Amino acid sequence: MLDRLGISFFDQSGIYQHPDFFYSNEFGNNLSKHLTLLTFIGNLLSLQTITVSTFGSNGPLWSLANEWWYYVVFGFAMVAFRPGPMLTRVSAGGASLAVMLALPSEISLWFIVWGIGAGAAVLDRYWAGRSFYVGSMIALTCLIAVRFAYREIHTELVEFMLDLTVALEYSAALLCAKNRTGQRKLWTVNRRLASFSYSVYLVHFPTMVLAAAVLKDVFGISFSRPPSVATLLYMAALLVIIYGYAWTFGSITEAHTDTVRSWLSGMISGLRYRIHRFVDADLRSSPVRDA
Repeated sequence: MLDRLGISFFDQSGIYQHPDFFYSNEFGNNLSKHLTLLTFIGNLLSLQTITVSTFGSNGPLWSLANEWWYYVVFGFAMVAFRPGPMLTRVSAGGASLAVMLALPSEISLWFIVWGIGAGAAVLDRYWAGRSFYVGSMIALTCLIAVRFAYREIHTELVEFMLDLTVALEYSAALLCAKNRTGQRKLWTVNRRLASFSYSVYLVHFPTMVLAAAVLKDVFGISFSRPPSVATLLYMAALLVIIYGYAWTFGSITEAHTDTVRSWLSGMISGLRYRIHRFVDADLRSSPVRDA
């Protein structure tokens, strides 16, 4: 909706028809070609970056495809790992391997990075960790070093190793965070910001593009600006717009996650109960049972 609005009314700058002139993107020219029904369906099926592009200008949603297929692979792997019928375990293991082989290498290889999160949850039970400040300083130093390394090296394998390093160090910092003592400052603020963080991820980019287009077309504020107080104010205004819209979006969606989850759980439980009652009643009236 935001992209359609921007294309229709706020594209004198050409940011929608020639996005490659303004920011790094996978679309090339004419963003409207990536607002088709086929692209939308492909994104619903988590096939963006695999068979279709991300929908509209929302390039950051590339990671949803990775996340979804990692859930699929991990689920099959757990079925194969847990005790059960051998045929089921072999089939699940084969399905997990087949999905990994079918995915592009930039998705399947990064499954290892995703798996570090699950590994950290397990390791938390056995490793006491170090001081939070030691863990966080190591992670910060590693992150800075990796950012400088990215400027020089661009091969897929090296990028993977750099991302793997960051994931390991960040996981270590998280494990060390449990050892932090003393008063937690800004705890309430952090909780409030975290309450709609997923909505920020979902909507921030098309919101930013539209806001920048409006500011350019209506107020003549250029996209490229030299460092100055005015530029900082421009960035602050964009952040206020983005976070304000994300909070509004989240208040009618993400904020109700627990309610919807509880409703679905109750509905499924009720459906199971009715199925069991129906089956039991059917068995009680069965001639075979009477015989």
